[in-house]
Amino acid sequence: MKISTIGILTYFSCQFVIGQPGYGQNIKETAHILIADLSYAPGDSVKADIYLPVNYKTQVSPILIFFGEGDTRKFSHYTNWAKLAASKGFAGIVYSSTENKGKEHFTALLNFLVANRNSFQIDPQQLAIYAGSGNATEGLALANNNIRIKAAIIFYGSSPIDHFRIDLPVLLIRSGLDNTGLNRKLDTLAFRALQANAPYTIVNINYAEHAFEDIQDPQILSIMTRSLDFLQLSLQPASQKNYAEMKSEIEAMRELYNGNLDSALNSFKQALKNHPGNNETERQIGNIYIEMKNWSLAIEAYNAAIEHGNWRKGEIAKKKCLAFAATNQFDSAISEMRVLKSIGFGWFNQDDYTNNSLFQALTESASYKKFLKEIN
Repeated sequence: MKISTIGILTYFSCQFVIGQPGYGQNIKETAHILIADLSYAPGDSVKADIYLPVNYKTQVSPILIFFGEGDTRKFSHYTNWAKLAASKGFAGIVYSSTENKGKEHFTALLNFLVANRNSFQIDPQQLAIYAGSGNATEGLALANNNIRIKAAIIFYGSSPIDHFRIDLPVLLIRSGLDNTGLNRKLDTLAFRALQANAPYTIVNINYAEHAFEDIQDPQILSIMTRSLDFLQLSLQPASQKNYAEMKSEIEAMRELYNGNLDSALNSFKQALKNHPGNNETERQIGNIYIEMKNWSLAIEAYNAAIEHGNWRKGEIAKKKCLAFAATNQFDSAISEMRVLKSIGFGWFNQDDYTNNSLFQALTESASYKKFLKEIN
């Protein structure tokens, strides 16, 4: 039913509607309150509708914008999503945009939401977007380049972005029954994101077709609800804090994965300054020095990792054994072999060293032969 707007947000000249239950919502629940026809861009005719939780006045709601071209308010695909989002505690926003003004209108909408956050009890610091299909091309690119956006859910779409934010968690939903060309693009995006150590979660719904959310089905509703759960977790200040605090470690692992040892080493050193005594960072520094064949610094880093409680004792002992063997410190190398032997579970395997050129001098030494007699 419509309620008179006299005295209620008259500044926005809007409709105030108590909505029926949203898509998939339990019929016993009142799903949302709709504030419609908001003029969000000064001097322009474009409008926005906000679907709010029924208790929005008693909480501060995270924001979920449904990105799309044209007027997403006219499509049940988007309005049903916004209703469901409101029923789960979000402010779900659909809006109109005119051709060739997509970025301009999106920016205007963000500015409007920031300026009127107190009127709608919304939190611009917890802002996410949904983009699907062809709208993902521009939607994900916008999110990737706008630090005001803290998370995104992308359904059956892709974007040819050339860099990835390490602080933008993205849920990438793949429809297994979709066009193979689109899925190949999506798969390429997913792989490149993982190579960049970006916080992407990829879910393949192998029985789903394109735009599957429009199907009335409990399993589909569950996927939609879990997508909103993903956003709720990702938008928490604690989650965002993790990305900021672990920035150097995240970048270091990205560089290490891609074989950029110097860049990785610099980032790990910065990480160690930020978090002194981090034994996993120390171990990774040791690994890089092994790759660089800087044996003494590798041993130093591994010793620090062990001193600070690193649990990967077997991996470290094997690497230290290599470093000691390479520098003809045979007794020290054999000490690491004793560590491996004490761990058990196959950590020490004589075949790893026999006929291995890296350990030839060690295996020919009297110390090694004596060690073999001890353990056999």
